[in-house]
Amino acid sequence: MKQWYRIVSLAALTIAVAPIASVAGRPVEVLTPEQLWKQADVVVIGKAQSSSSPPLRNSRPNTWTDVHTVFTVEAALKGKAAGKTITLQHYRYHSPEAEITEIDGPVFVKFDTAKHEQYLLFLKAPRGLPADAPVEYQPLTGQMDPRGSFMLLVPMQR
Repeated sequence: MKQWYRIVSLAALTIAVAPIASVAGRPVEVLTPEQLWKQADVVVIGKAQSSSSPPLRNSRPNTWTDVHTVFTVEAALKGKAAGKTITLQHYRYHSPEAEITEIDGPVFVKFDTAKHEQYLLFLKAPRGLPADAPVEYQPLTGQMDPRGSFMLLVPMQR
């Protein structure tokens, strides 16, 4: 009888805990190419030229800092890019170790400016800026998980 009770108790516990284990993780919306195109204010092909962020202060490693990446616009496919270069405002962790240790945290992007790779960028234009303010675009998919806003364009081999 005790053996039967143990089996039933274990089965009940497994059934109760299984849904909790299956919902671990933060939901991330993945947009289709059609949704990206429709929702973007600006779509450009660009090469990352430079990235800069403010000097790091005594902050916790899992906090975020601003990054401003400048892209050379090679083609504006939708909307009007604000010049031959555009600035993308995004974030990164203060410490690279946080990318590994932060559970269910944001997944930030990094552009290797030394490679000058081409990207297809789906961006949100800033709203309500004064005319003399610098224009900084945002990733269409948001700052928490901006990866979906960018596609690396790889040249075809001949």
